[in-house]
Amino acid sequence: MRIINQHIPKTATQTTQALFGKNIINYGRHRLNADIPNDPNILSFTIIREPLSRFKSCIKMFFPSCNYSESEIIDIALYNNYNNNEYTINWKEIDRAIATHSLSIFHPYLNVFENNSFKSKYLIDFNNFAKELKLIIPNANYKNIPVINKGISREIRLSYTQKIDFENKFERDLEFYEIFLKCRRR
Repeated sequence: MRIINQHIPKTATQTTQALFGKNIINYGRHRLNADIPNDPNILSFTIIREPLSRFKSCIKMFFPSCNYSESEIIDIALYNNYNNNEYTINWKEIDRAIATHSLSIFHPYLNVFENNSFKSKYLIDFNNFAKELKLIIPNANYKNIPVINKGISREIRLSYTQKIDFENKFERDLEFYEIFLKCRRR
């Protein structure tokens, strides 16, 4: 069986890669909204993370590697957008790397769904990803899951204006996340 993770930045993608090795393909890593083949031998999932937590994780990842202040990195992530044609990243272009990593999580033209149809078979909660992955892929070694690409341990604080702008830019993401949580509680 082939495993496909419909990749969303900052949702344990490298950890799942280490966990499943050659058995996993990370779709969308270099091209947003990659189609998952319609094949019964493919198990596909997307890990969903609370939008603000994911956004802050992105800021933490870039903070030590550039000469920008925390507020400048937040501004780059909030106010720059790249489309599918611009998604290929030259990681030396730090502004593009930050902005691309901060792309909307759930907006229909990106990774998770298109035309209100989910691309992945399973949606996994980031906060319980090992437990939930074990339910759909029971034969993996879940005892010592590596934590890879973890950002600095520092509280990231958005200004009042940045928080309002975040909520406006990621409004659909926040709505989707709330729906995702409500459906799981039933």
